[in-house]
Amino acid sequence: KADSKAVKKGEMPDYTKCESKFSDKWSKTESKADGACPSNGDEEAVEAAITTCMGDVATGIAGGPPCAGEEVGGACWFLGAAGDSCDDTCNGLGLLYDPATDGFGAASADNCNAVMDALGDVSTPWVGPPVICFVPLGCHATGGSRVLCDGASAEAQTLGAERACACML
Repeated sequence: KADSKAVKKGEMPDYTKCESKFSDKWSKTESKADGACPSNGDEEAVEAAITTCMGDVATGIAGGPPCAGEEVGGACWFLGAAGDSCDDTCNGLGLLYDPATDGFGAASADNCNAVMDALGDVSTPWVGPPVICFVPLGCHATGGSRVLCDGASAEAQTLGAERACACML
């Protein structure tokens, strides 16, 4: 209710009433339980957890947290460790594989080079169209050069290849 009023008025929400009601109800419930609660005296800790959870919900509704990697082409990119798949890279960050790895990153040499440049990769840029690769690695670096395969999959990996991986929540 406080958030709704704040949005309508274009102001910051005032949680004074919410906090007062929460505290009052908490005290009454703990007293009524007469020690039967699994924990007692933890009102502040529970309220902090609820506040954090609601902040996470608000962040998710607003489009998620900011990209911790590099934003290119509307996706959040990370450079995988040599030999890792994009599933390895994204899951290791608590994220999921983003199909932009194939849709944007493997679409053209310009896209591949833009992503790799943003990620700080210093290998020789790719020139030309994507090539058909035995393993669908998409945009990656290997042996000091960038390679652009025609297609990328989440689980593809090969020894020594550092893949450009788009990851999402």
